[in-house]
Amino acid sequence: MIRFYAQFEAWKWYAEEAIKHNNMYLLNRSVNNFVLFGGRLILAENETLYPFHKWFLKVLSEVKNKPTNLMGIIDQLMSAPNQKLIDQFYQKIKDYKDWPQSELRWPNIFMQDTELSWLDDKTPVADL
Repeated sequence: MIRFYAQFEAWKWYAEEAIKHNNMYLLNRSVNNFVLFGGRLILAENETLYPFHKWFLKVLSEVKNKPTNLMGIIDQLMSAPNQKLIDQFYQKIKDYKDWPQSELRWPNIFMQDTELSWLDDKTPVADL
């Protein structure tokens, strides 16, 4: 779960950078991954898997334990990403529970799991 949380934090940062620099490619990629890893935290908390991306939102919508109006915020964020919705989604996930933390900061974990995973022939966290 620590690895998913690091991804969640990283993709929030990338989304905010995309807004600052008016980079629509990065914004779309970031928001998709931000929602993916925020949702995966909720799925992990519910001990629930999803078969593949096609079913991700359906499975997430069906889990019992999740933040109030999570799916509504996701729909809005995916349709029209902006800083306000990024912040709302972030707070929904962050405040849902006291997520486990690591001694390493999220940028270090993100770099190991995303940018350097090929060095050790490890499966990227997005593929877990």
